[in-house]
Amino acid sequence: MRIERGKKVFEKGNLIFNFIPIGIRIHNPYYFLIKKLVCKKKLDAETFFRQCDLSYFVQKLNVFMMKKIRGFFLLLGFMLVAKVVLGTFGINNESKDCLPSWNEGNAKKQLIEYMKRVTDPKSEGYVQPEDRIAVLGLDGTMMVEFPVNFQRSIAVKRLKELASHNIPLRNIQPYKSAWEDDGDYYNDKNNHSFVFLKAFENFSHEDYVGYVEDFMKTEKAPYWKVPFEELFYKPSLELVEFLRKNGFEVFVSSTTEEGCIRLLLGKVLGIKSHEVIGNEVDMYCDEKNGKCTFVMTQGFVNPENRDEGKCRYIVNHIGKRPIFAFGNAMGDYPMLKYTSHSNKENFVMILDHDDERRELEYRCDALLDKAQRNGWVVVSMKKDFKNVF
Repeated sequence: MRIERGKKVFEKGNLIFNFIPIGIRIHNPYYFLIKKLVCKKKLDAETFFRQCDLSYFVQKLNVFMMKKIRGFFLLLGFMLVAKVVLGTFGINNESKDCLPSWNEGNAKKQLIEYMKRVTDPKSEGYVQPEDRIAVLGLDGTMMVEFPVNFQRSIAVKRLKELASHNIPLRNIQPYKSAWEDDGDYYNDKNNHSFVFLKAFENFSHEDYVGYVEDFMKTEKAPYWKVPFEELFYKPSLELVEFLRKNGFEVFVSSTTEEGCIRLLLGKVLGIKSHEVIGNEVDMYCDEKNGKCTFVMTQGFVNPENRDEGKCRYIVNHIGKRPIFAFGNAMGDYPMLKYTSHSNKENFVMILDHDDERRELEYRCDALLDKAQRNGWVVVSMKKDFKNVF
């Protein structure tokens, strides 16, 4: 009878044991206690159960288990207190580098200090979360734009396909430039819109989206020979996450056609469709077969999302003035200036492409001069970017 009762206690112990967190378990504490008592009395287990007072064994067992449970809750309490203390004094935030691909320097220092001012309720520069709006350029600010940017690469591929099936087109621009790979023509900024619009003239919006999706799966960027999603600057990607973690809603404003960059930014950064502000192709509704299908025309909606037009798009699209802006070209200047005139604590910076070794060197002296005059932060790709990609 004692042996049977002992076995039941032993099995009960295993059941209780299963509720003890694995971090503080000692394998089979009942067995451990039995072994300890048996060794002390120099008895085997069967003799132990026959001769030992079972109540004594249970008493010892309860003491043993209470010590283990008490130790677990003491450890848990210590961890909770430590977390509260570290969080209160901001130790976790200070010890973790949210911008690891940025070198320690003036740009990174000012960026972090600004973020502290606008997110600290006790700071004079504190900005409510709903007013923390950031706008960033795309080409040349977040990703490579030379020698051929994303939109232009898609258009050139389509023009070449059209020319391959229609010989007369090979002597007509812009098909001729694509067929002969004449970068001087299709890379000319004055031909930027014309090249794209001719490539997708009379395309339905659905077909165009499908074409871009297929392009992203199969094509690589000229010169760089990697998919376009790998041509985003790592520090810029970290910047977007840094802004988000501090309560900013991030919008990307670009002269690139809106549909294609929605797909690209959605894949790389999880940017939502409404957070993309790009050039809009003028479309009309074709109601053949009782179904409305939007068809692309040969023009962009005016004004285009460039220069002063960027500010108009921001006002109409967001409805609020941004307090943070990042760009790299004179086409971004109105957007940067508009942001700097906010009556809230604001921050404007530009990216200087001065790193010939890791990317391409093409400095915008006019914008650098504007930045110096306005006291904006200049980010040197050569000095401030620890890693470019």
